[in-house]
Amino acid sequence: MSDIRKNIKRVLKEYDEEELFDYTPKFSADELLKYIESEWDVEMLGLVNSKINERINFLTRIADMSNKKEVKGFRRYED
Repeated sequence: MSDIRKNIKRVLKEYDEEELFDYTPKFSADELLKYIESEWDVEMLGLVNSKINERINFLTRIADMSNKKEVKGFRRYED
């Protein structure tokens, strides 16, 4: 099983359905932008940037996996 599938299963086990779909952060998008604009620590901004990029990559992979279409004639058969 690929790492992404393990990660998806781990996330789904950690949260129930309400937490996944009805989560509201304790800050607004404007507050997040103000924090980023007021931050002067390069390492902290790099950490925020890496976590955001990691999440974007994770969500992109999930979307890519769900949008796959099987091409007939190229199916792998297990013996």
